[in-house]
Amino acid sequence: MEHTGTLEINNLNKRFKVNGDATPVLENINLTVKPGEFISIIGPSGCGKTTLLRLIIGLENSYEGEILLDGKRITGPGLNRGVVFQDHRLLPWLSVERNVGLGLEGKRNGNGNRKQIVQEHLELVGLQGFEKVHPNQLSGGMAQRAAIARALVNQPEILLLDEPLGALDALTRMYMQQELEKIWQRGKHVTMIMITHDVEEAVYLSDKVVIMSSRPGTIKKIIPVELARPRVRADYDFMKLKEEILEEFHLHAEKVFSYAI
Repeated sequence: MEHTGTLEINNLNKRFKVNGDATPVLENINLTVKPGEFISIIGPSGCGKTTLLRLIIGLENSYEGEILLDGKRITGPGLNRGVVFQDHRLLPWLSVERNVGLGLEGKRNGNGNRKQIVQEHLELVGLQGFEKVHPNQLSGGMAQRAAIARALVNQPEILLLDEPLGALDALTRMYMQQELEKIWQRGKHVTMIMITHDVEEAVYLSDKVVIMSSRPGTIKKIIPVELARPRVRADYDFMKLKEEILEEFHLHAEKVFSYAI
């Protein structure tokens, strides 16, 4: 995973047709993600975070502005972008190694080389020894690690994560945050863009936290996380940064409420 990409979003606007009217969802989004960065995007429900991710994946093309990967406009899904969802979406009738190997379908790899690539990625996510196990025999955290391995097996330039830990219990989620950071580091810092509602998770994992406003979604603020890794949640600087981000949401909520009155 030596090659990662630069993502540039310039003057992005997105609207949906609702009852014949064009309803703005995203407005004037400008964002640059450097190779190897870990970026978290947070914001209130309905602010367009998932829509933004879908546009980066290439699932939608009707928008104004441009989304560039290594200077080339994204026009559809591609192997240079891996995706992990909140639900692991593993096929229950296939073993872990066969699920991970699905990411190599259509690629010209010899059978031996294919097995080696799958094995390397199972080791990357700490699932060696579970090759023949089926998804229903895995814990939630292990299933998400398998999903991450499947997304990384093609060596994408960017890994897009849509609430990847949102379905896990609190203790497993904290453990998986540590595991995700290790995967990112072992994978030579593949560029990661994660949507999350968990501010502490964003501070723990990210190089930058992108805060979005409510619909129409705009980038309200980008906060760099200049804390040494591994991060300690109880440290003063960690808690101070977390409170700073939470305060952004508090002020926004007060503003919306005052308008409503």
